[in-house]
Parts: sequence; structure tokens; C-alpha cells
Amino acid sequence: MTDLQNINEYDPKTLLLLVLQGMDIEVIKDNGKVIEVASRFSIEVEAKSLYRLSHEGMVIAPFNDVVDMCHFIKSNLS
Repeated sequence: MTDLQNINEYDPKTLLLLVLQGMDIEVIKDNGKVIEVASRFSIEVEAKSLYRLSHEGMVIAPFNDVVDMCHFIKSNLS
């Protein structure tokens, strides 16, 4: 089984929480479908492998790669 196959086994929210934890990005609030993290970023799980990243209520972009999105957040933490 490849790493991609292992990743696809996870529920998208569970995968998101694991990646956030692994990258030391603090989860401020978990509202079920929306996760608020440090520096006023929020992430909505829209579908399997589709995440909408917002900052202070303004949509930044959809991401289909949770690791790329978390790298983006990590590089923009203030």
C-alpha cells in the first residue's frame, strides 16, 4: 500500500487534524465542519480532499492537498 492509499483511508477532517498537529499548527476551535487555527485562519472541509481556506472570513483558496494547505498556513503565521 502506498502513502497515497494510506492517506485516502482517512476521513478528511481526521486527516486535516493529523496534519495540523504534525506541523505544530494550533487548533483554536473545532466547530464540526470548520476548524479555526492560529492567526485567524479557518478551514472548512467541503468534500473528500477538498478544503476551503479562509482568513478573517475572506476566502483565500480551495485546496485539494491538505499538506500543501498546511504549508501555506505555516508560512503565513504571524
